[in-house]
Amino acid sequence: MLGYRAISRGVYLTRQQAKTFPLFRQHDRGKPLAQQQEIQRKATIREQQVQETLKTFEEAKGLYDAVLLARVFRDISFVGVELDKAPDILGNNVFLPPCDFNGRQIQTLTIGSPIHVLTVSLIALPNNRGAAVFVWHNQHDAACRVFVDSLRRLPTDAIPHAIARLVFSFCCENSFLSPVWWDQLDIPTKMALEKRFLTGIRTQNAGSLADDGMRVVHWKVTEIHRSDGFWARLLTFCLATRKVWARWWLTLA
Repeated sequence: MLGYRAISRGVYLTRQQAKTFPLFRQHDRGKPLAQQQEIQRKATIREQQVQETLKTFEEAKGLYDAVLLARVFRDISFVGVELDKAPDILGNNVFLPPCDFNGRQIQTLTIGSPIHVLTVSLIALPNNRGAAVFVWHNQHDAACRVFVDSLRRLPTDAIPHAIARLVFSFCCENSFLSPVWWDQLDIPTKMALEKRFLTGIRTQNAGSLADDGMRVVHWKVTEIHRSDGFWARLLTFCLATRKVWARWWLTLA
């Protein structure tokens, strides 16, 4: 449900964004002809990008809809990074990973090319623990699994900082920062995080998630859970066959 919520929200917001372009195109009124043409050119490019993103999100939501209606969850993959404390950053976001944590490009975000969708949620758990949960549909394995595997292969103590870089690079839109945590950061660190946020909005390149040496969070990884692990496979089997087991149980009653 974390993944479904993020994708549903992405569809809604992108639809609303698409509705703003007729108004944006009116900004050329009263301006010189060359400036009007440039405004319309940029509006056309941006509108194409938004429509392509909307199409991608709607297709991904359709895949999740089918899974939920069928109540068969084997087509959904996840990796959950369990943390020793509730993270100072919470959020539920959908994004299109262009590169992995090793600086390698994993998909091309161009109009007309197949684009894979990944969701990430930073959540608090009971007993003051937390987790970062990555969810994707198996049809998007090509980019998403490579992305998440590159995170898993980092040294354990580097993973929380990599997640923080991810949030400030691609996933700030629906993330919430602890004021206490933010206020205790020094000015150069705040400026560096703000620069990463603004750079992520303007451009996404292969080096976006490379380790910059900053260590701004104090969470520690306690365990990493995967959907292809034994207990996850057992849970999926039980959910898929629950009606069969229920009928068998009734025959014994």
